[in-house]
Amino acid sequence: MATISQMTTAERLEKLEKEMARAKLRNLISLFIMLLAAAVMVAGASMPEKIKTIESNAFVLIDENGKTHADLSVDKEGPRLCLFEANGKVRARLGAAKDGPWLSMFDENEKVRAIIGVDKDGPTLVLADKNGKARAALVLDMDGASLCIYDENGKVLWKAPP
Repeated sequence: MATISQMTTAERLEKLEKEMARAKLRNLISLFIMLLAAAVMVAGASMPEKIKTIESNAFVLIDENGKTHADLSVDKEGPRLCLFEANGKVRARLGAAKDGPWLSMFDENEKVRAIIGVDKDGPTLVLADKNGKARAALVLDMDGASLCIYDENGKVLWKAPP
């Protein structure tokens, strides 16, 4: 297998895209399994066996000390799942808006560091710096793939294709 220095930019980008897709799928499956297990435990512990559906506008998953770790809700924008770390800071948010699904990931200071979204034109991946400013974007739309690198003021430093 070729080392990173021997790979072309396109090969490295293809490898990164495959790794991101696998990681996203693993995380979504894990999250779904955890939520399903929690729902089954809650439903089994507090409801008669004959009830098959739980309906609500929101579900909040808390620990034994009452701290929120997950919040599944629906508002005018659509369904949203927020995941919080032990100190209560949001670390991930998954949603399904009318324009398409998205996943935002936050750092320890609750700054958005990565966003993956899909709209009618195709998928987009945005990576942000420690201040939450977009520094790189990978877009796949009807015209093909493009990659942009931005400076701290949002000015395009490099773009492929030009």
